[in-house]
Amino acid sequence: MSSMTCFGWQAGMKEARTEGHWRALMKKSGKGLAPMGCVVELTPDETERATGSNMNFGESIKQLRIAKQLTLRQCCLDLGVDPSNWSKMERGVTPPPKDVGVLERWAKFFGVAREKKQEFFDLAAISRSELPPDVASDERVRAALPAFFRAMRGSELEGDKLKEFINDIRSLHSPDQGSKG
Repeated sequence: MSSMTCFGWQAGMKEARTEGHWRALMKKSGKGLAPMGCVVELTPDETERATGSNMNFGESIKQLRIAKQLTLRQCCLDLGVDPSNWSKMERGVTPPPKDVGVLERWAKFFGVAREKKQEFFDLAAISRSELPPDVASDERVRAALPAFFRAMRGSELEGDKLKEFINDIRSLHSPDQGSKG
């Protein structure tokens, strides 16, 4: 279960003006949302669910925000971003930023680390209709992409083209062996 650390209660909060009142609201509404000034630490399972491989970037950041028990406005206040633009990003209307520093800060804020962090960056690139930079910079991957795109578009690969595609894929998984026939 998530842990929550609070730095104090904000008097301007709608409805919940005291810690006691906030606890009553939390009890009344079930899990509820964390009040402003609170940091919610996600468990590895919560991070896994919020960065699942079947999501796009917008769905992922929305799930991360919800798992951290933040309203859209609270999240934007903490990250220093415009709520309207964040909402558009969550809905897939606006692409995520290209700035790696911004994405790093967001990943840290949401507690996304290790392999999930790479997936977070990959989802951002794909949402911008771009190849992730590490993929785009690999010459062997770029050389195999035309065959991959043909296969994805449903073009039948036959004979030499099929063998070439298989060799390209094998060489990607066996960098020391090169391509074999």
